[in-house]
Amino acid sequence: MRIRHLVVAVIGLAVAAGVLRAALPDPGARPPVLEDGTINITASVDGLGAWAPYAITVRNLGDHNFSGRLLMVKRFQAKPGPAARLQPIAALPSIASPLGAASQETPPDAAYQFAVALSPRHKRTYSFFAPDDFVEVLVQDAGGLTVADVPVDNRKSVAVGVLTESSTLAAELQPIRIGELTVRVTQWDETHPFPDRASYLTGYSAVLIDRYDSTRLTRNQLQALSDFVGLGGQLLIAGAGDLARSQRGLPPQLVAFTPAGDTVLESLAPVAELSGLQTQLATQVAQGSLAKGARTVLDSVAGRPLEVEAGYGSGLVVELLFDPDTPTAGAGLAGVGLPTVAWTQALARGLQTIPGQGQPAGRTFLDPRQLPGVLFPKPSDSPFPALWFVGALLGLYLLLVVPLNYQLLRRIGKPALFWITAPVIALAFALVSYGIGQGLQAGIRDTEIQLYRVGPDGVLSRVAVHGIVFPTRGDHRLTFGADRLLAPYTIAYPDETPSCVRCALPASTESAGTEEHVLGGSSPSIAENGIVYGSVRIVGSAATGHGGLQLSAHLSEASDKVTGSILNTGQVEVADVFVYTYFQGGFRAAFVSSKLAPGQSVQLDDPVRQVAGAAPDLAPGTRLTEGQAISLIADETGRRTLSHAGQLAVVGFVPPAATGLAVDGTSPGGQVVAAFGLPVEPESAAGRLGEVAYPRLVGSVPDANAGALLDSYDIALPSTSGTLMLRYDQRLYSDVEVYDWQAHTWRSGQFQQDPTTPLVQLKPLPGDEIRNGLVRVRLHELAVSWGSDITVRFPGESP
Repeated sequence: MRIRHLVVAVIGLAVAAGVLRAALPDPGARPPVLEDGTINITASVDGLGAWAPYAITVRNLGDHNFSGRLLMVKRFQAKPGPAARLQPIAALPSIASPLGAASQETPPDAAYQFAVALSPRHKRTYSFFAPDDFVEVLVQDAGGLTVADVPVDNRKSVAVGVLTESSTLAAELQPIRIGELTVRVTQWDETHPFPDRASYLTGYSAVLIDRYDSTRLTRNQLQALSDFVGLGGQLLIAGAGDLARSQRGLPPQLVAFTPAGDTVLESLAPVAELSGLQTQLATQVAQGSLAKGARTVLDSVAGRPLEVEAGYGSGLVVELLFDPDTPTAGAGLAGVGLPTVAWTQALARGLQTIPGQGQPAGRTFLDPRQLPGVLFPKPSDSPFPALWFVGALLGLYLLLVVPLNYQLLRRIGKPALFWITAPVIALAFALVSYGIGQGLQAGIRDTEIQLYRVGPDGVLSRVAVHGIVFPTRGDHRLTFGADRLLAPYTIAYPDETPSCVRCALPASTESAGTEEHVLGGSSPSIAENGIVYGSVRIVGSAATGHGGLQLSAHLSEASDKVTGSILNTGQVEVADVFVYTYFQGGFRAAFVSSKLAPGQSVQLDDPVRQVAGAAPDLAPGTRLTEGQAISLIADETGRRTLSHAGQLAVVGFVPPAATGLAVDGTSPGGQVVAAFGLPVEPESAAGRLGEVAYPRLVGSVPDANAGALLDSYDIALPSTSGTLMLRYDQRLYSDVEVYDWQAHTWRSGQFQQDPTTPLVQLKPLPGDEIRNGLVRVRLHELAVSWGSDITVRFPGESP
């Protein structure tokens, strides 16, 4: 009877367990497949640059909770390449590494990753900074199944941030088109406050203040704005009667005009005429005085300033002394809104580019992408022990495991224990050898390159690129101290990872599970998953701040020489100082000094020589000497510091700062090199004016009648004297007109063919066509050329 009861009880418990298991969800089961469109994504990037602001919105349109992860991905595109060769190992010349140096390999997936948890009918927006070349966004459920994916709306754009109380300003900026560039507008307010760090303004080309009380900005926000301009950004301020309110909280270096007295009514015809248009509109214009170092770039027929500008560091402050965002100014033109025309002209002034070197981009940081791979370690650099040491260790093992072990056991009379002691000795030897190997490899090693962009008053931005060698398998987490801008770069270096598809003896033939993901959040980090022995990962971080690196440079160009002085006004010594410049499609450099201590200055009178326009194409497996590496880093820093033709860059090296990199909480050992670049505008020119005169776009509108763009350029000149000639390529430009600053009219014609170059047109420039170091031209061109083939030179100056 008891056995029957026991059987019934067991059966009852089994049935109850089965019912309970059926009722509860299977923790290992995949979530149900969602219907198409349940998860919706929109993604966009604003502006261009090493880091640019992204905004991704995920919506749950379904009736159930959703959890998973958001990934913004950049996938590796394999390119055909030669088969890899076995590479000799330095420590063992007769042995070849299976980690080929000339292979086409499979780097880890690069992505920015965020956790997603959404209730039904809810959405969330993820805002963060990343390099501007990510193109795909996807959402995966908890089981790793992709439930939605979209491309990033990455139309090339100019990112503009706005501080305003106006509800119409953003709509006036959105229609702006500057060549291939659109305008993306971010409006800051109480719920989306202005950043308190300049690093969070990276990717933006300009900040616009209009009808906004600038005293509402905190001290940190004002410092961030000042640093942004000093490092190369543009500040645009507009207003008439409320101009004083918009700028009264700003520091002096960000003010180009001081309003005083009542406003006056002035015609906006000069604004329209700058873009080849006409208007009878008039509006109120502020009166006052220019700040020291500022200049008028647009004035009325009566000579009253309408637009002024001043430089701070490598940035620009532009003030419109009228408000385009008013009913009178907004009356518009035939087919074109006058506010849009005025904003286009002002924003275009701050855009700079070296012809043929890409579109204008944010300049807060030096762009660290695509540094030459030879500057970073290779998988084959993973250390191997010396051959003599391996031989001695194996000999010791064989001596212990067989003769000594057996003789000892025979002496104590227990030879049968040999079958137990031999495997124990083998296991102990394996553990000891593993420990010795870990010690010889010295753990994870980091090769770090720091690039500083130097601004005025101690302002600095710093990017750090790390080439990290992992001597063991596993997953790792990288943290970067206080740096909040992170980037995965390994995908751009396929030769740096041992997971290759054409290696003779590949460590892995797939990249499945191999990830390099930036984990977003208030303290971002990078997850390195799927690491194998010898893996090399290249990652970057960035930050802005202030430090003891300060330089004052007063430089000029005379023929093929750079003259002037450089003074170290900071608190740190700089070494191996160079000067770089760009002209006629080529980079040039001159060595200045091997050392410059604080308070020390150096005089320059040195010729500049041609240097490569890009990183040298070195054979796979090439190893640089220390001097070659330093020279290559200097060249890369110089090229990346320059933002327009004619500009100079002072480049050198400084003691590195600790960036806070930690791998799994521990700082890796290694080596670090720190280089800096200081942009400098030449103060004067003699002999070769064309090297330093550079055109700035100041207006662009489509001309339907001509089937082309009607563009205006201000050609900025340093201090110079003598007869000047305007020169342009007639294949690119037509209907070229020059502005008469005194008569406020445009002059056409008067050009003659260059007898030495028939495709080039020339004309002398009288004094009334030059003012405040500017020559203004208006012309037709099929696409915005950024003035690549129109310039001002001395008579007889060679191309």
